[in-house]
Amino acid sequence: MGLAYRALHRADDSERLVIRSHLTLQAVEETLRRVVDAETWERAYLLTQDPADISAFNRAEQSIGGPMESLTTRLREDGRGVIAERLRAQVESTIAAFDRRVERARSGGPGDESARLAARARMESVRVTVASINQAENDVLSARLQADSRAGRWVNWLAIVMTGLATTLMTTLVAALVFLARPGIWRGGR
Repeated sequence: MGLAYRALHRADDSERLVIRSHLTLQAVEETLRRVVDAETWERAYLLTQDPADISAFNRAEQSIGGPMESLTTRLREDGRGVIAERLRAQVESTIAAFDRRVERARSGGPGDESARLAARARMESVRVTVASINQAENDVLSARLQADSRAGRWVNWLAIVMTGLATTLMTTLVAALVFLARPGIWRGGR
């Protein structure tokens, strides 16, 4: 019973870990998606100078906060506050670079190649950090899957052994009862 309890407890832990990792992966992907949306609308505005594009850019820029907060909270709870702050700084720096390019275009200034390259480099750093978070979560899930698989094999082996012992014990008990139930065993007969 104790072993069964431990196995069930471990399964509960695994379920919580998988859910937590899944939510972390969702938050990191949603954060990246929103930054990519801002990048897309920034580029669209720079190409078209259409006010609708600047509105979409502003909406995308404002929508980043929610997923970023969720991700930051999860990473801090997991002891990864440093990477959370790095990603936050990278996202803020990237959005600021996009803002500068949009404002320059709105004011009629010429495009600046070095600003374009800096914004793209910042965006790439966001992608690299997101990829490292994804990899870390996938490594955690893979390690848990392997550990659960080993534990499952161990529990299965134990169940087979326990079933064999129980079967042997029951067979021995039934044989003893049959022997003792024979006529004359208790009366010193035949």
